[in-house]
Amino acid sequence: MNFLTDNVKSIEPAHSKALGNAEGKDAVRRKGEAWVKRIEAFHGGSTTEPVVGGNYFSVSRHADITVQGLGRIQTDEIMLYEVKDDKIVMEQFFY
Repeated sequence: MNFLTDNVKSIEPAHSKALGNAEGKDAVRRKGEAWVKRIEAFHGGSTTEPVVGGNYFSVSRHADITVQGLGRIQTDEIMLYEVKDDKIVMEQFFY
């Protein structure tokens, strides 16, 4: 994960029941890996082209997945990233 700064922040919405916030490259990596391990089946999805503005870019993603403990769900989210010195310093998710 050379594209992340050592002190990267990953922010979930306050209402998130499945994931919490994380800070630091190792913690953000573990958070992502833990989420992927919970996905039992991928039924379909799509991701938009990035929208770039200054030091930020965002993509929108739709996913139809079966998640351990949640069952089959459909998600629609916007993923916002802040970049400094060619590395991601913050990722924030809106759903």
